[in-house]
Amino acid sequence: MVGGWVRTCVGAGIVAVSGCAMPNPAWKELGIGGSGSGSGGELDGTEGSASGSSSESATGSSSESATGSSSASEATTDPGGGGSGGGGSSTTDTGVSVGDPTTEATTEATTTEDPTTDGTESASTTDDTTTEAAQECPCAVSDVHLDDGVFVLADTDVLWKYVPEIADFKKIGKVGCEGVKGPISMAVDRGGAAWILYESPLGALRRIDVADPSKCEAPAYTPGQHGMLRFAMAFASEDIQHPCEELYGASHDGGPLTEFPGAGWLLQFHPDELLLDLVGALAFNGARLTGTGDGRLFLFGGVQSGKLVELDKVSAAPLETLPIDGLPLTGAAAFAFYAGDFYFFTESKGPGSKSKVTRYDYDGDHSLTEIGDVAPIRVVGAGVSTCVPIF
Repeated sequence: MVGGWVRTCVGAGIVAVSGCAMPNPAWKELGIGGSGSGSGGELDGTEGSASGSSSESATGSSSESATGSSSASEATTDPGGGGSGGGGSSTTDTGVSVGDPTTEATTEATTTEDPTTDGTESASTTDDTTTEAAQECPCAVSDVHLDDGVFVLADTDVLWKYVPEIADFKKIGKVGCEGVKGPISMAVDRGGAAWILYESPLGALRRIDVADPSKCEAPAYTPGQHGMLRFAMAFASEDIQHPCEELYGASHDGGPLTEFPGAGWLLQFHPDELLLDLVGALAFNGARLTGTGDGRLFLFGGVQSGKLVELDKVSAAPLETLPIDGLPLTGAAAFAFYAGDFYFFTESKGPGSKSKVTRYDYDGDHSLTEIGDVAPIRVVGAGVSTCVPIF
């Protein structure tokens, strides 16, 4: 990758963020969380799409908002000779005038005459800095909560939410994007927007409001950059103290799912022009991605048996690889991180079948548990905002 970048509030053009100053309960009590994606529409390892229908009661809605933090920039070398991008983000003024001569004079006088007061002044400055950082990249106000579950996309292009606390699916509504069909993958950002990649036209990218999927727009993205037309997607924050997020992808060449050195690519998207960078080679073709609010990025891949891989976001190198025995990657599949666990949505009875939900206890004993009955839909994409809890 030729140039790193830091993402600020994404998708704010769809969901209003005027009330972002309200604290997010997920941060206040549990910390910030993750983002996930999936990729679907393949049968027996090849891309395509299947149709189906299901009915479910519509989910209720409520308003929420949150605060976040970030200010950073980075630069990296493109291992694949790909595109470039650069930039950073600025912090919000806390109202303390650093350059005010009167303030500076008062501080100096206090420091000279009273060492105890000097310590208080230093602590106060640190608190102000923390408060300032907390203003960055807040979670958007949305009529649908961003921090209590995983958004999932059916192969029929209908948006649902899976709520882990009750182990149930809630229907949100039909996606209103015209001229596209065959959803491949999805990611959800802190601004309350879901980003969806389509099979037809191949590589078309659309953005919808998770609270009202009928609202659809086409971002200024050019398909086929570096030859990449199909990929899973996920947002990941920079780190725990800097929740501004970046959009990543894991490539799929459209053929059978494969696993060997150099089989695929980790991708990164420049936030403004949506230019695509090649971060580094992956050992998986057709893997899925999910990210977290503390800056981690995970991959779900494998042919004979599933593997959970934490990736270095700068080089794409594997940091940790865990076997997910008994849970292979299916044609239509997705997964997402939520509150210390991973939730996998895989076909329950072979190609074209509805999905089953499996939870992987990542922060516990690493056990796999199949949750409840078969889902009412065939999931081809999953996305969870980085506003969800980490623990």
